[in-house]
Amino acid sequence: MSYRHIKVKQATKRIGAYLSGFDLNAVESDGVYEEIKRAVHEVQVVFMRDQPMTPEAYVRMGRHFGELEKSHTVFNSEGGPQEIHVIKHDPNHQIETQ
Repeated sequence: MSYRHIKVKQATKRIGAYLSGFDLNAVESDGVYEEIKRAVHEVQVVFMRDQPMTPEAYVRMGRHFGELEKSHTVFNSEGGPQEIHVIKHDPNHQIETQ
């Protein structure tokens, strides 16, 4: 596996890898997203530690994997991007939709 924009460290002998060397909130090249996508296809499971992402960063990355669905009337985007569906869990194990 050869990558230009990201670092990939195999997690186990059979599946998974740790991805690093980039900030998902400040991606400067589509090559980063393409290499993340390629790593997912090659190792099936990826871990990206210490990547607290903004909602906008989630949407940007998600668009590289395919078309995103907009919020439904059942879900609320809580004022963020319409592609982010907010589902909250209350202490009584009931799903709350806003």
